Amino acid sequence: MAIDLHHPLAAAAKLVRNGVICLDSALSFHDLTDRMPARVWMAIGARDWRPTIEALPVAIIRFNDAVFSDGIESHEIDRVVVRIYGPAKTVSDMFFHGLRQKRWYDSDIGVAQAVQALKETLRRRKATPAEIAAHARTAGIWETVRPYLEALVADA
Repeated sequence: MAIDLHHPLAAAAKLVRNGVICLDSALSFHDLTDRMPARVWMAIGARDWRPTIEALPVAIIRFNDAVFSDGIESHEIDRVVVRIYGPAKTVSDMFFHGLRQKRWYDSDIGVAQAVQALKETLRRRKATPAEIAAHARTAGIWETVRPYLEALVADA
């Protein structure tokens, strides 16, 4: 039996029961990036128990309650139901975390990755501008995402 390319996502989902695959791992799953994440990115709720995992490289980040349950899709990988954020939600999350990275580390790398994810999501028609805007509003970053989204939609 061949192992699925996304097997690490299934393994992480079994280890982090409440978790949702997010950020670079979700982009990779939806085929919206050419980067292979070095670890599986998992989101947990603000008050969820954070497991210690040594068997698999997993990065766990906390999402606040307002955005954690938003945009979750279920996919079956290696007979395991894996919860993964959809493309529109993932783009919004990339901007949110890219902005946090910029504030903490004075780096534009995260925002640049978010813009690239936005371009690829729109180019492949994995989400509509309205879906992306809705998730950005929920996350409270619409004013940041808006100029990028408007510029890319105007070019289309």
